[in-house]
Amino acid sequence: MLTIAAALSAFAGIQLAQAAGPFSALAADGKGHFGYAVAYPTEAAARDAALKDCGNPGCKIAAAGRENGSDVERVAKLALARVG
Repeated sequence: MLTIAAALSAFAGIQLAQAAGPFSALAADGKGHFGYAVAYPTEAAARDAALKDCGNPGCKIAAAGRENGSDVERVAKLALARVG
């Protein structure tokens, strides 16, 4: 089974944080804009990166947390299923 970091990197072209860590986040605006952040050292850093990646001022964090079967991983898998 792929981890969220490996799956997002491989299938969606998501860049990992330079200092790898256990935190990931997903941001969306409900209008088609979304952003991911994976393998960040803190949850705050992952949240900031996901919002920046989303690129729309209306984006909000949909899920964030440690990469250990958390809501982030489940949400990201659903998003990847829709994209791919």
